[in-house]
Amino acid sequence: MNTQRRLAGRPEPEWIVIACTIIGLLLIPSRVAHRKVFFFAKPLVIQTSKTSPARVALHETLDRSPRRPALVIEEAGRPMMSVNLNQIVAKESVIRGLKAIQYKKLKLEPMQVPRESAVKILDDQSFIENLPDSQRQRAQIAQTRSNTIAQDWSIPTMRDAFEEKINEIKTQTQNSKTSGIYVAAADAEGHWTTEAESKSRSTAGVEPGLKEESAPSEFRIQGSITIPDAGESPLLPGHYIEVRWMDEGIAKNSGKIDPNDKSSFDISVAQLTGSINARMYDQTGQEVASGQFRLNPSLPKAQLASAHIDIKPRNRLSRQYSDYYAQANEKTMMSVKNHRRNPSPEVMVGAFAEEIKADADGTLKVDGLSEGSWSFLRAEAKGYMPTITLASAGETEATPLFPEKMIKALTAIVRDSRGSGMGGETGSVVWGQTKSPFGSAGIRVELEDLPEARVVYLNELLIPDEGLTATSSNGYFAFVDLPRGFYSVRATRGEKQMGVANVEVDDGAVSPVEIRETADLHATSIKVYDGFTGSAQASRVSIQNLENAIDVMGYAEVKMPSLNHLNLIHLSPADPMYAPAMYVQNSNEDYVHLPLVRTDWLMSVRGFLKFSDQPGTGILVGFVPSTSFEVHLTHLPDLDPAQIVYFDSQGQVVPSGVAGGGFIVFNVPEGSHSVLVIPQDSAVAQSKVIPVDSGTLNILKFDF
Repeated sequence: MNTQRRLAGRPEPEWIVIACTIIGLLLIPSRVAHRKVFFFAKPLVIQTSKTSPARVALHETLDRSPRRPALVIEEAGRPMMSVNLNQIVAKESVIRGLKAIQYKKLKLEPMQVPRESAVKILDDQSFIENLPDSQRQRAQIAQTRSNTIAQDWSIPTMRDAFEEKINEIKTQTQNSKTSGIYVAAADAEGHWTTEAESKSRSTAGVEPGLKEESAPSEFRIQGSITIPDAGESPLLPGHYIEVRWMDEGIAKNSGKIDPNDKSSFDISVAQLTGSINARMYDQTGQEVASGQFRLNPSLPKAQLASAHIDIKPRNRLSRQYSDYYAQANEKTMMSVKNHRRNPSPEVMVGAFAEEIKADADGTLKVDGLSEGSWSFLRAEAKGYMPTITLASAGETEATPLFPEKMIKALTAIVRDSRGSGMGGETGSVVWGQTKSPFGSAGIRVELEDLPEARVVYLNELLIPDEGLTATSSNGYFAFVDLPRGFYSVRATRGEKQMGVANVEVDDGAVSPVEIRETADLHATSIKVYDGFTGSAQASRVSIQNLENAIDVMGYAEVKMPSLNHLNLIHLSPADPMYAPAMYVQNSNEDYVHLPLVRTDWLMSVRGFLKFSDQPGTGILVGFVPSTSFEVHLTHLPDLDPAQIVYFDSQGQVVPSGVAGGGFIVFNVPEGSHSVLVIPQDSAVAQSKVIPVDSGTLNILKFDF
């Protein structure tokens, strides 16, 4: 009777407590809980754990704890969780990453090596392996003597020859009026050009010639520094500020901070190039805030005497999410009074392959990424379409989330008028807007990678209008039902390029993109050189922000828009022994370093390590000049660590990442990838994104 009454009546108090506890635990948000990785090339099954490389990398930087010598990996067959992404990724993409970076649709040819050369490398290697140990060692040394791998320092190297050439030029120019040394590039026949010859060959808008390195200190810059408030990173006891002149990523002379007024600085520089950087450090020497004042030879003396630097935390990736309908403009989206209406999405951060929930006010802050790092972000919130953005660390930017009803209505209108898109009914939408101080009306938009894709322009009421052949005054446009892939969007006003932007597209997701035009240009120096010897090299350089390719004889200077924009760059070296390659660069930076690698070096490493050439893949090479490091490809969690090959400053294979060296990853699947480099002497990592095409070489440079 008592048992029946107990079952029929109310539960005992202890059961209520247990039930509430379980429900509470289930409702508590967790950053280590459910992960979803959607990037971006093929259907994936990704296993993650508390000790997965991406997670270890993230929390080592966030906690600023001493770096462990090696990552701890879970035992095989014991993953913490498994996420099947096939249900999200619907179809294969017909777009294999980026196939062109110019409107004329530049075709990137696969790297080719004569069959006899490749066969000889493999045959020689097989022959050597069958020799006795002593003979094999001598044969290996003799075989690789001409390469940078395992060099014999008893014979002159390419670096020795380069230094000899420098000394020769220096001797010839001792009596010249300039105190610097001009290093000319070699042409396809191996002849060295003079400075005058190089200038005579320059095209319009390009100023070749290496800049003088030692000029008198004649420019004095004085000014003030705005220090973050208590809500950000205040100047606490033990913190200090350092001011330095940075030129092409190299820290040069230091400035002075007024001991009585920490917000005033004074510094002298040799020339008005680069920038004045102010950085605030804590007691442990870790950077907590930074800012810069960009130098320009045209700056008036009055501005040099009243320079201003606003420092704030920049080694983080920060976004402010809001409902699209709640945004009147970017300022409104960022306002505090609007935060209470903002959604709080779950955001997949591609750089670390970790899902993080935004704050209750829609703010996402991911510490541990150096300023200028790039990452894919995929945000999901109830009632909104998944949103994919290409984001950079540094400034906080506003990102709208699009209600499902709004996007479904848009796709229905477009399909009713023209049918499904080139990818079928994928449900993908590129939602774009052109912004210009000269007005946003009358601008035509197209995809560089897929020019046959049809754009739809939105009228003043934000309704798709098939009668429009260009943007209305609001600048809005859209692409509907595109195949999955990485695209470059180009906007033109008449015959002139207005701007360009890059976007990642996925099924059933919205990819917002802005194409901005600005009259604010800055000088950007371009250097093309051998990645190991440093010798200047001639090359044809195609840059997204420039309408026409330029010929660079080792060095050139161009004007670039001062925008936070990811630039894709393609190089076609004049010397056929160097491999054509793709690079990425932030348009805001004042320098572009483009190291080249030799085809025979790549083939030697591939043959030495017995890597087969797999179809549908490319090669990734990274240079890390200043620090020892480790590297992760966060979109490829199942990548065999042996597939990552580290090399030193001479190109010799080494067990781990060393300062002045770099890494090679063979057989990288085509598609979009994030490359995360974690330095051993810093609390922040650096991430870059790059689209990999089949048969192409992709080169990255990481400056810390």
